[in-house]
Amino acid sequence: GHEKFEIFASALIGLFLLGTAVTVANETWRRLSGQAAPPSAGPAVIGVMLGTLVVNLTGNASCRWQPHSSPKPL
Repeated sequence: GHEKFEIFASALIGLFLLGTAVTVANETWRRLSGQAAPPSAGPAVIGVMLGTLVVNLTGNASCRWQPHSSPKPL
């Protein structure tokens, strides 16, 4: 039943990871060889980065303030 789906899903994830690795390698080569323009960080990009930082720090802080609970048995 589920084994075929799990194998298919794992293969699909592997293909996505391979495609990502090829894209990263290609962009790295293009940027190091001077064929691509350097990245630019405008105000919108800076705003997204700062917003992400605030969300991550808030989430980490709230996790630290909650008491640790023991794992529940299955």
